[in-house]
Amino acid sequence: MVPLPSLVYRADTTAQDSVAPGVVHHTVVRNDGPWAIHVLEVDRAACWTLISLKAGQQAVGRIKTSELIEGAEREAVLRGQTVAGGINADFFSLVPPGVPTGASIHQGRVITGPASRPVVASDSAGRPWIGTLNVWGRLVVGSDTIPINSWNRRSQDGVAFFDPNFGDLVDTAQGSLRIAVGPGRRRLVLSVDSGGASVSMPASGGVISVGAAVPGGLRRRITAAAAAALPFDVVVGLEPLHPREAVGGFPVLVR
Repeated sequence: MVPLPSLVYRADTTAQDSVAPGVVHHTVVRNDGPWAIHVLEVDRAACWTLISLKAGQQAVGRIKTSELIEGAEREAVLRGQTVAGGINADFFSLVPPGVPTGASIHQGRVITGPASRPVVASDSAGRPWIGTLNVWGRLVVGSDTIPINSWNRRSQDGVAFFDPNFGDLVDTAQGSLRIAVGPGRRRLVLSVDSGGASVSMPASGGVISVGAAVPGGLRRRITAAAAAALPFDVVVGLEPLHPREAVGGFPVLVR
């Protein structure tokens, strides 16, 4: 392991501790802040990887970081693995409570989709990546092809798609049009709702949310298609990559 360049920090005190083979915890303290900088230096050659954790592994909900780590440690023991450490990540909303501000992805499952903020992520080979994710998608119904601009996240001025990875309830904000659809590529309409309360997530299905600020003509066409029970063709993905694990944060401090 290469020691951190302490001259960069003009530290009053520094310390380092070997947490596990290939993992070193560095502490840098400056008294005039006071600032305490904690760094986990991880040697990927020692077979460590990043894992994203979320309370209940769904969008809504909060627990302490220490409780997340304790749960991860119990699961790791059963698999003969080790948890070297945990770092608090991202901000969250209070309504609905605990929904991450940025993307939250666990084992490839999109719990909350990206916003205009960066993530720290790892791909299927465990390689780390820092950058901004974007949603691409389309909703095809009748003769209309409509862009989907949000995945498992509210969108006031566009069309969002929510799948069961988000959780059991979907709160898409006042004034939105919610269309519950079944499973499959061509999804059959189960119900249409424009109320203000949360809507239940159909088993293996999804919820299409049309934001309150979507132009009236487009909103009326989508409503008419739902009323006519036309199937909704939904395709959604992420670019420039679909991480295996990802958590949000702000701002970017390292590269």
